[in-house]
Amino acid sequence: MLGDHNQELLLLQQSLWNCLFFQELCDRTYEITLERGAKTVSSLHLKHCVETYDVFDFMREVVSKVPDYGQAQGQGQGNATMYDRSISKKRCEMVD
Repeated sequence: MLGDHNQELLLLQQSLWNCLFFQELCDRTYEITLERGAKTVSSLHLKHCVETYDVFDFMREVVSKVPDYGQAQGQGQGNATMYDRSISKKRCEMVD
């Protein structure tokens, strides 16, 4: 009976730690997004967060697949980076 209680406490502790860790990752990534003047969090912001803060260093291999800021290319934008505000986004028209 006591063993089940300890397992439940361990599970709860791990769950809370994961929530706090994920919250920290989101908060720091959001700060980077605001610093860059963007309105939407992107994979580039997450990559910058992981590379900047040592707490997230175990995720570096995963984010290494995301292109760097200067290499980011959007669909149909050629060599434009995410910071080129002069490029307008076109919306698809709905056809019935």
